[in-house]
Amino acid sequence: MLKLVSAYDVNYYSAKEYRDSYTDNCLGEYPLLRYNLGADKYFKDLKEHYRENVERLYYLIDEEYPKYIIGYGTLEISDICNYHFSYLNEGHISYGIRPNERGKGYGNELLRLLLDEAEEIGMKEVCISCYEDNKASRKIIENNDGIFETEWFNDWNGKKAYKYWIKLNPTIKNKIKRIQWLKKNSIHDKI
Repeated sequence: MLKLVSAYDVNYYSAKEYRDSYTDNCLGEYPLLRYNLGADKYFKDLKEHYRENVERLYYLIDEEYPKYIIGYGTLEISDICNYHFSYLNEGHISYGIRPNERGKGYGNELLRLLLDEAEEIGMKEVCISCYEDNKASRKIIENNDGIFETEWFNDWNGKKAYKYWIKLNPTIKNKIKRIQWLKKNSIHDKI
């Protein structure tokens, strides 16, 4: 069975092996790029980056093989998201699948699990983008009820991208949980 695991709960060497599986540099500026500085620096950067950006980093694993990471996903959960991402056109969620595991349905499952997590913490909708040339990601987003909003151009690489919104159905309990989480993490003080 596939599940999401917090990056804090994943063995450093599993994260390093996962990062080494990428021959391209499509992971962006996530702390998992800094694994080569050693376990202490990796977890310190992870803690600082994701506390500062109010973001959660997860790995997708199969429970039968917990040391083998299939993919990663991030979920931005701060209150500033709706404004920030509406104008910068990026999104609340990003994800990637290990190159040798692509085309096996893992992307759909990873996004579904990230959406479940977003709903669990009370989010009503999420924004997600993909590049025009990433047809697999576009299909994954559309398979998970992504509603196309607009096209945009990324200034730093000049690529055309598509922006989508996905509606969620959090319960009242989830909304209370989100408010408690935001208060506990002093998000409003940072806005």
